[in-house]
Amino acid sequence: MPRWTGKKIISSRYQISSKRILGEGSSAIVYEGLDLTNGASVAVKLYDSTTQLGITGFKQTVQVWSAIQSRAAQKEALFGRQISCNNDLVVEELKRSLCGEDAMSLSQVVAGLDISQSFVRLLDYSCDPENPSEPGMTANGMMYLVQELGGVSLEQELESCRERGEKMSAAELKDLLWALVCITWGMHSFGFVHMDIKPLNIVKFSTVDDPVIPIPASSVSTDKPQHMGAKPCVQWKLTDLDGASQAGGVLAVAETNYTPVYMPPEIALWVCEQAEEFATSRLMDVWSVGMCFMQAVLLGPMLEPRYLKLREQSDSDDKFLQWLACSLDPILDAHTQALLMAIDPQVCSLIERMLVKNPANRSCTAACLTHQYFKSHREALLQATAFRMLSEVDENKEEDPLPPPAEAVDRKQVTGVADNVPRNQKLKPSQSCTVT
Repeated sequence: MPRWTGKKIISSRYQISSKRILGEGSSAIVYEGLDLTNGASVAVKLYDSTTQLGITGFKQTVQVWSAIQSRAAQKEALFGRQISCNNDLVVEELKRSLCGEDAMSLSQVVAGLDISQSFVRLLDYSCDPENPSEPGMTANGMMYLVQELGGVSLEQELESCRERGEKMSAAELKDLLWALVCITWGMHSFGFVHMDIKPLNIVKFSTVDDPVIPIPASSVSTDKPQHMGAKPCVQWKLTDLDGASQAGGVLAVAETNYTPVYMPPEIALWVCEQAEEFATSRLMDVWSVGMCFMQAVLLGPMLEPRYLKLREQSDSDDKFLQWLACSLDPILDAHTQALLMAIDPQVCSLIERMLVKNPANRSCTAACLTHQYFKSHREALLQATAFRMLSEVDENKEEDPLPPPAEAVDRKQVTGVADNVPRNQKLKPSQSCTVT
């Protein structure tokens, strides 16, 4: 992208500085910015509007986010809160070897998961001046997204651990993997596949957790159960929806962005075979989540040493992709398996199932949520859900919700985009969204 120095004010509202870069990709740069109307700190993603890759990524993010918002509104109207309640998805996931106790556990868990915080919120974006209802370039050729500002990425968090020589504890690793599986389920429950889950695209937000752990009242007391005080907690969120796709949608291989050390073997195979297109699957994200977790364990991308070695031999990604797609070598070697077993035999079992090369045998997000490794997390979630329901029926309880850190700009004209609009088709505000 073209470089510039100093400060810029975008659309007379957002101030960014060339010295405050949060991240950089092939078609966009993310800056820390300031909303001059309310003083809120935001993240501003400035796209290269001279490339088709930048234009497509920008419009895809707006389209996916609009569809998510539309579906979330439908769910909230039906169920009173943004929860994972996509029945078609649940049925599909249940077919993947879940039955009996596991099926019941999944139904209970997804009913308690609040997926509204799975993604970094989109607050505003540039629009076509000749058609303000559609996303596009401003009159001076700028194309941008404005998002809520988080903290460090998981990539930065793990790099900091490596520099300090500190590894994450077994409890911290379990919390992290549970969070990653949950936010991925959030993405999937809205019918989308992220397609580029990696530590750089997972952002840390520090919040104050609602008090959720009930302390039962005595058997003779008429008081309501009390609870422990609120405590700080960490919320991880997915960002960068530029490459996200409708689950089951068909994508052109040549137009797919990927990061080799996190990409699933089936995409590597299609690239090697020079296939023209492929159908997306939620199982692709499961592989990438498993690789993110292994990076947390090893404090470095697990496949990076092999990638660098093979790239030196050919000065391209070809040999690595060929190995990833076709090699019979186990992804988890004996040393890596021993590391996982030392953490917890159950996590070794789970990661082995997430990193199966054949997607037909790979665990889905539902199987991950119901795995024995997360038993304590499921129990805590169910307890929290029961306590929240008890609180909601207390008519005397009054709570003032915390205001959001930044207000999203109202884009009612474009929040009804159809989920299955092709990437190269203009968004039409009259199209509607349906839950699948």
